[in-house]
Amino acid sequence: MSIKKRILAIVLTGVVLPTLIIAIVALYQFRTSTLISYEQSSYKEMQHIGNAFKFYLQGLSANAKMLANSQALQELDGSVAKYMGPSKQMTSLQNSPAEVRAFKLLDAMGNSRDDFAYVFLGLSDGGYIQWPQGESGNYDPRQRPWFQTGVGSGNNPVRVPSYQDITTGAPLLDYVIEFQAQDGLTGVVGVDVTLEALTNMLGEVTLGQSGYIVLVEDTGTILADPNNPDNNFESVDSVNSVYSGQSLSRALKAVSFDGESYFVNQYQAPDSGWRLIGIVPQQEVLGQVNQLQTVIISIGVLLVVIFGVLGFFMVNRISASIVAVSDGLSDAASGEGDLTKRLPVTSKDELGTTATAFNQFVDVIQELIIGIKDRSLKLTSHADHTTQFAEQLSAQGSSRLRPRSIKWSRRPMRYRKTVIRRPIRRSNANQKLIAAWP
Repeated sequence: MSIKKRILAIVLTGVVLPTLIIAIVALYQFRTSTLISYEQSSYKEMQHIGNAFKFYLQGLSANAKMLANSQALQELDGSVAKYMGPSKQMTSLQNSPAEVRAFKLLDAMGNSRDDFAYVFLGLSDGGYIQWPQGESGNYDPRQRPWFQTGVGSGNNPVRVPSYQDITTGAPLLDYVIEFQAQDGLTGVVGVDVTLEALTNMLGEVTLGQSGYIVLVEDTGTILADPNNPDNNFESVDSVNSVYSGQSLSRALKAVSFDGESYFVNQYQAPDSGWRLIGIVPQQEVLGQVNQLQTVIISIGVLLVVIFGVLGFFMVNRISASIVAVSDGLSDAASGEGDLTKRLPVTSKDELGTTATAFNQFVDVIQELIIGIKDRSLKLTSHADHTTQFAEQLSAQGSSRLRPRSIKWSRRPMRYRKTVIRRPIRRSNANQKLIAAWP
């Protein structure tokens, strides 16, 4: 990999890696804070609804207790009509004065609230009064769960587990309480609200835009499911729903159902044990997180492109100087380098300093080579002169030695010493002459 590509890779890594880390951390923190915020807000919302139900149920309890303590009910006797035989129309206003007074009280109570379905009472002898009036037959109040629950309750109203009305089939929620009547009779009075009222109440409450809350009784019976009313009065474990068969708590739980993803959590009322289950689509909770994710990704890509372009131009500029230095060194090392070439100095950074130092080095090498060349030429010239001079001396010496050698042959003993000394003198003179040569 070339140095250009390496530097560009380093630049892009320096941009992409921090951007990626910051994006991941920011998204994680924002996602976590969003989930915590929704969990707290949904739990508080369900807690408020739970408190509202608490006051709602307390109101039903107070109504039942007020009826039980009323004089009209305590004056009831064996004259109250019974409907254990064939079906017939209820005629409480036409019966005994005690029953008329009791019915008028139940009528006033029933009309005081829109959510009342029934206000009723039963006596230990089978007498029965109900608001609103209607037909009834083969009905013994003493056999009904609400009566059996109320017996022995003393002066404390009791909430009856939800049950289905035998006449209309509608699921009902009762509060009942025992009271004392005349002639040693005891009775149980109760008030009913339909689950439709609870469903409407929960239907007005939403979590976010499309989330909803399901009300589940402490017995595991669904009292109100605004999203699917058919689940009302069914066991929570028997229905096919996003919240069925789940171990839920205050914390959000991610659940998949029918190809959709949801967050589910619950609030359990400490007094009644009822559970409020909040369900909301994950996309709705994480919508802002997804939007932020898109923004961060867009900004990250934009930063990578901007810094990538800037890095490309910067790398080109830096690598151009490096390549110039590299080419100059390659030319110098190739053996055929042109020592007249110089590296361009385009900056004052380390590369510019390197180019300047290289140029100075080439200057020194060039001057050194020129000096060596000049001295080599001078040595060559001196050598030529010396050779010529030596040849001249040799020629002169040869021309003088021939005749004397003849004379030496004629007079060998007289002139031998003299003839030898002369060449020696000349030789010494030649050596001095050579030594003095510039």
